[in-house]
Amino acid sequence: MANTPISMSKLRQVLKLHLRGRSKLRISQMTCVSRNTVTKYVTHLQRLGMSAADLEQRSDLQLEQVFNLEPPAETDPRVAILHAFIECNDKRMRKRGMTHSRLFEDYHQQHPDGFSTTAFYRHYRLWSRRTKPSMHLEHKAGDKMFVDFTGEKLPMIDPQTGELVYAECFVAILPASQLTYVQAVASQRVEDFNRCCENALYYFGGAPAAMVPDNLKSAVIKADKYEPTLNDNYEAFADHFGRAVVPARAYRPKDKAHVEKQERSIKNAHFRYKAMAELIDFSSERQQFKNQILRLTDCSFIGKQENVLITGSTSLGKSYIASAIGHQACTLGYRVLYEYSNKLFARLKLAKADGSYIKDLARIERQDLLILDDFGIQPLDAQSRAILMEVIEDRHGKRSTLFTSEVPVHVWHEVIGEQTVSDAILDRIIHDAHRLELAGDSLRKRKSDKLNQSNDSTN
Repeated sequence: MANTPISMSKLRQVLKLHLRGRSKLRISQMTCVSRNTVTKYVTHLQRLGMSAADLEQRSDLQLEQVFNLEPPAETDPRVAILHAFIECNDKRMRKRGMTHSRLFEDYHQQHPDGFSTTAFYRHYRLWSRRTKPSMHLEHKAGDKMFVDFTGEKLPMIDPQTGELVYAECFVAILPASQLTYVQAVASQRVEDFNRCCENALYYFGGAPAAMVPDNLKSAVIKADKYEPTLNDNYEAFADHFGRAVVPARAYRPKDKAHVEKQERSIKNAHFRYKAMAELIDFSSERQQFKNQILRLTDCSFIGKQENVLITGSTSLGKSYIASAIGHQACTLGYRVLYEYSNKLFARLKLAKADGSYIKDLARIERQDLLILDDFGIQPLDAQSRAILMEVIEDRHGKRSTLFTSEVPVHVWHEVIGEQTVSDAILDRIIHDAHRLELAGDSLRKRKSDKLNQSNDSTN
């Protein structure tokens, strides 16, 4: 009952209705208590053998002592050590790039005789619930729109100079439906921020009752818990659309948890490039692939559990296009994982040795889209071949996989090796897969040529 505590008056209602012969489903409907909670309390009542008279004789305090189904307190001395470690390192979790797995590695190095991975995560969750309580929020359709910029910028190449520049990434989301709008923009200045918010409203096809921005200067000049001072231009923008502005509290990311979730899903995917479909270079040589690439960026193939194969010679932007498709999938709410093929096989080989292989396979299977970059750089050995077979078999017909490769598809038999296994793998990969075969000059060479021309003109 630790996760579903109910008042003693509500508990008395549940037990009395059971003693009167009402079914558990009916009790759940009448008292608005979940059926699982009703079942656990009724089971405990039957175990105690209490009657209606016994129930009436007990006070609320006595009843709470009898029906307190909290798990017994931990007596393991390692718990106190773990809690002390978490308290000392909790602030590190707020830093960019810090994860629970890294925290566990530090804990294991300092306390090699401490808890294992599963027990560490369980105790960390229990500690967080006690020290950082949170509440589930129900969002109404059309009530709010959360807006924010992601923490990291998107790299892009200036088509005129070939120079590497960085763009801000704007995210807007409707929390009730999870509908998301993402746009790359030059800066976080108020004019860019207002234009992004306006484009989001047009994309959603309407304006919500309120907009919830973070405390960036383009929206909020002075943050305050009760009366924040809004930027005049942003306030005028909201007045034009007849909407209210309700800034999130400073240092309270849960106030805009849906935007933070989108940012976290993109970070956890480990993309090679911070790419977006709008930033893909469709120069004259790549114009012929534009329609096919844009069809892939709508991510409808993920809903159909279809695969994508992107092939072509080196430096044609295969990895960038795959990253852009993955980013778009994240904004649509799909779970995405980006992996280098050789590194994935090497890591799963080590996982077989330390006993985490099944867990890693289950994590890969859960991803709606798995991106395997640079597939076929070198032939697969027997162990890598078996790993690939298991990964593909787990995902076939249930999830989508995207491959990028410099090797043409018709040569993949030789890369995988062993005719029987390669036939089985390729039959699951290629069947009904979308193929994108890129051609043209190297983008790196083109960038270098433009840079040299720019330097020559300067000199």
